[in-house]
Amino acid sequence: MTLYAYRAVNARGRVVRGRLEAEGEGALQRGLLGAGLHLLAARPASRPDRRGPLAWIGGLVGRRGAIAERELQQLFLHLDRALGAGVPLLEALDDIGEVTGDGRLRMILRRVRGDLSQGLALSDALGRHERALGPMVAPVVRAGEESGDLGGAFGPLVAHLRWREDLGRRLRKATRYPLVVLGAIALLFVFLMAVVVPDLASFLGGLGEGLPPQTRALIGLSGLIVDHAFALGFLALAGLLAPGLARRMSDEAAYRLDAWILALPLGGPLIRRIALSRFCHFFALMVGAGVPLAVCLATARGVLGNRCLAEALDTATAAVTAGHPLSDALRLSGQFPPLVTRMVRIGEDGGDLAGALGHVSAFHDGDVAEATDRLIGLLEPALLLVAGGLLGWIVWAVLLPVYDSLIVLAG
Repeated sequence: MTLYAYRAVNARGRVVRGRLEAEGEGALQRGLLGAGLHLLAARPASRPDRRGPLAWIGGLVGRRGAIAERELQQLFLHLDRALGAGVPLLEALDDIGEVTGDGRLRMILRRVRGDLSQGLALSDALGRHERALGPMVAPVVRAGEESGDLGGAFGPLVAHLRWREDLGRRLRKATRYPLVVLGAIALLFVFLMAVVVPDLASFLGGLGEGLPPQTRALIGLSGLIVDHAFALGFLALAGLLAPGLARRMSDEAAYRLDAWILALPLGGPLIRRIALSRFCHFFALMVGAGVPLAVCLATARGVLGNRCLAEALDTATAAVTAGHPLSDALRLSGQFPPLVTRMVRIGEDGGDLAGALGHVSAFHDGDVAEATDRLIGLLEPALLLVAGGLLGWIVWAVLLPVYDSLIVLAG
């Protein structure tokens, strides 16, 4: 018996997760159907971790287990071309396994080939490695198998992965400069407070009594940082790790944190646009491949990257299962803008939902680029003002008592 971690849809359209022992995925699916659940995805699950209460620390710094998108692009591109040229699937997998430079991908391909040799469908074999390959691969491949066009399923996957890689590259490029400037400001502040100001403190103390308030504040802050450097460093590290830890330990905390992020006046709208762009592009791929709508909605939940939006999509999934049109379900969820719901309605009425979602995704791509440029345009002068204000305060706090002493000596 194998322990499986599964995702399924119940009769109300709600996505449920759980673990169940079964002799195979077929037995698992039959058991879930008997319980009124429609299986979406399943993979062998590890047994409960008994290493102790601090075992989560390794998970905070480890990789999440996903194969690099460039490697996945090469995999699906090779399969697309090989199957299009009439190469048998097992031979195509062997060829990719020989040329790939990713050891984990090579191991996965070896296991997939073994599953195929035992009679398992390609979609089911790939679905066992959802964490490494992503949630979209198995449903799209399954739709290709059911339509009789397995080779045609890989081209859209390649296009989607290229789009996602390009989006990530543009976002990293846009945020690199502000992050470098922010890091430089933080290092400069620590250096001045821990090294420069303590040396100046003895000099300023020799100028006599009556140091101005800003100078006393500067010396006091420097002393606080020097005397409690370890505690302050620990608090800073805890502040960086606390949000991620809270998300892992509590669904309610994750929901509240993501809702707060969406409500931020500057970054919130941009994060929402990025999530919606991901959703529309992913959903267009799934619908265009012929994946059932309920499976599309359940799978798209994982690409939003925001628990608040994911809960809204769960509400939409329940509404669709109850018989409502997708456009009305998205509108009633309260988290999808009118442009998305209107274009979805147009796609529903015209019978081209994938095309309508593709247009929305293209619009959001441009909108994300413009919003990113606007945000960076605001952050750059703000960071320069912070750096200038910090240096100005230190210069003012140091030079003012020196100037006052010179006036006293001249008088």
